Formats: sequence, structure tokens, C-alpha cells
Amino acid sequence: MKQLTPLQSRWDMYLMTPNPDTHFYAMINSLITVLFLLGVVSIILIKTLRKDQPSVHEDNSEYRIYDDFEDIIGWRLIHRDVFRRPMYGGLLAPMVGSGMQLLFSFTVTLVCIVFGSCHPGKPGDLLHFISTTYIWTSVIAGYYSSRIYKVFRGRSWFFNTLLTSILVPGSIFTCLMIESFVGWSFHSSRAISVKGWIILTLLWFLVSTPLTFLGAFIGDRRERIEHPTRATQMPRFIPDKRWYQTYSVSIIVGGIIPFAVVFIDYDELLKSLWHGEIHLFKLYGMTSCLLLSISTACVSIILIFFQLCNEDYHWWWMSFVIGGASSFYMFIYAIIFYWIRTDIEGVVSGVIYIVHTLMGCGLLGLVTGTLGFFCTYNVIRRIYSAVKVNYHYYYYYYYYYYYYYYYYYYYYYYYYYYYFY
Repeated sequence: MKQLTPLQSRWDMYLMTPNPDTHFYAMINSLITVLFLLGVVSIILIKTLRKDQPSVHEDNSEYRIYDDFEDIIGWRLIHRDVFRRPMYGGLLAPMVGSGMQLLFSFTVTLVCIVFGSCHPGKPGDLLHFISTTYIWTSVIAGYYSSRIYKVFRGRSWFFNTLLTSILVPGSIFTCLMIESFVGWSFHSSRAISVKGWIILTLLWFLVSTPLTFLGAFIGDRRERIEHPTRATQMPRFIPDKRWYQTYSVSIIVGGIIPFAVVFIDYDELLKSLWHGEIHLFKLYGMTSCLLLSISTACVSIILIFFQLCNEDYHWWWMSFVIGGASSFYMFIYAIIFYWIRTDIEGVVSGVIYIVHTLMGCGLLGLVTGTLGFFCTYNVIRRIYSAVKVNYHYYYYYYYYYYYYYYYYYYYYYYYYYYYFY
């Protein structure tokens, strides 16, 4: 009698082994890039933290005067504006909370795939596991959204929690509704049935939303995160920038580097999903996710630090957008992949491809954007908690510069006006 194989090995027969050479060389190149980014971040931290530690050889260790003029300009000058509340902070907090929820869901799913609790070859097993994990981690979305909203000194706790429970699930429902309407119009079996919509709606309003409010209640009862410096009442003037210091250039550069790190593995993932060939690469997949996370965090920290050196303190939204910019490149490449390397035909199949790709890249963008936001936020708090600015020298330079600037400005203005008129 033939011995039956374990359940996990039964599904392994439907999986294909990927090419190890391709992933190995891609991993080596990605590792070199990540190590370079980690080196740049280390230099930034050493430069900003080591210089502000008091020296025992100095007579006055409370205040330190730097001879280098660059030490007192740039990011040091905006220490009273760097933690100023951002515009549309009521929208940023729910997005960050939802990103943390997705980050926990993806992490748990990846760990379960590695240890065999969830098998990608079993039909519907992966989708069922991700959906279940996402619903039960709604408490994490409410908690982190409430914490960040409290940092921004928001006034409507209920509205923030309601927006957190609607933002991402509502977007997913909208995409699935568009797909279902197209499927119903063409009598496709891929459309979600009415029973399925009822179950999803009940899970949303009866399970996910109460858990979100529970997490928000817990987060609102915690103490507000204190910043090392307080913002002034009047915002500081931001000087003009060169073309390579603009937001658009930072977003472009911040997205293309993490995308280049995982390009080979992302191409293999698209082949696996849309060519019907399920490749099992647990080690490579976990390594790619780790490298993507590290590169996203490092790029966000580096570009935001350069932005602070330009005396631009609008970093809240930029840290989130730079972190999630790689998902835009992934979506563009997926569209190119659809037109060139797939044999998908028909309106329904095209709509399914576009909708699923849009949802996947959008959710991944929330995860990487949240990762970049929190990493940048922690580094900035660490930098400005260790900084010691010589206020005597700082205010002397400040008043000296502006006094003579405005003096000569008004002097020549009135002289010109009197002479010609």
C-alpha cells in the first residue's frame, strides 16, 4: 500500500523551483546597495550625535561654540520648527495607522509561509490567511492612528478613528466593486457573489470597525509623545531651493532606489502570479522583503536629512511619500509587463489585472510609506534630543544678519525713491 505524504508536501508538487543563480546575483547587488545606504545613514548619525556630546577637556561644557559655520546653519536653525504640526495631519494619521496594520499583517503572513502554516500552492489559503490577519489586526491601526493624531494635537478623536476604519477598507471595497460590476456585465464567474459581498460587509462593520475603535481608545489613553523641542508660534521662512532640492526630485530618487533593489524578485513575482507558475522561494522572498524595508528606511532618512539641511521643515508628509514612492515604479512596471510579456486578452481579464495590481501596489505603498515615516521620525527625535545649540552665538548671528539686511534694504530703497521721485 502506497504511503500517503504529509499535507504540505502534497501541495509542493504544484510548485516550481526558481532559478537560484538569478536570485543569488540579484541578492548580492541588492546587498551592496543596502550596505552603502546603511553607511550613509551611519555617517549622518555620527556627524549629528557625536559632535553634540560634551567634552571633558572643555572649560564650559554647557554651551559649545563651533568654528565651522556649517555647524550652526541648516538643520540646526530649524530646531524650533522641525516638529511643527503638518498640514492635513488628520489624513496622515489614519494612513500611518493603516500602514502599520498592513505591515503587521504582511509580516505575520510571511513568517507563516516560511514556517509552513500557510501554503501558497493551496487554492485560496493565502488569500484567506491574509484577510483574516488583516481583520484581526485592525486594533493596531486604531492604536497607531490615535497615537500619531495625538502628536498632531487633533481635536476630534472619533472622526480620526472613523476615517481610519473607512480609508483602506473603503478603497479595497471600491476596487473590488468595480471589478465585480465589470464581471457581472460580461457574465464572468470571477465576480464576487452577493453572498460574498454580504459577508465582507458584515466583517467590515461588525469586526474590523469595533476593533479599530478599541485600539484608538487604548492609544488615546496613552501619554502624548513629547518632542525634544517646542515649535514657535510664527513659522520660519523656508529659503528658495535649487532644482535638485525640490520635492519631486526627492520623490523620484527615493522611489527608484528601493525598486532597483527588488527588481529581479518583483519580476519573478509577476511571472509567478500571471503566468500560472507558482514559484516557491521562501528564502529569497524573505530576503527581498527585508532588503526592501532597509533600503526604504535608509533612503527616507537620507533624503529627509538633506531636506532639513536646506532649512525645510515640512518633512512629515515627505517621509511618508518618499517611503511609498517605490510602489509607483512597481505599478508602472506591472503595466509594461502587462502589455509586453503577458497573453491576457479580454476586458474582464484586463480589468482584473489592473485592479489587483493597483490594490497590491497601493497597499505596499502604505506599508513602505509608514516604514519610512516611523524610521525618519525616530531618527529626527534622536538627533534633536542630542543637539545642543549655542543660543548666545545663534541669536547673535540671527539678529546681526537680519538687522544689517533690513537696514541696507530700507536704506537703498528710500534713497532710490527720494533720488528719482
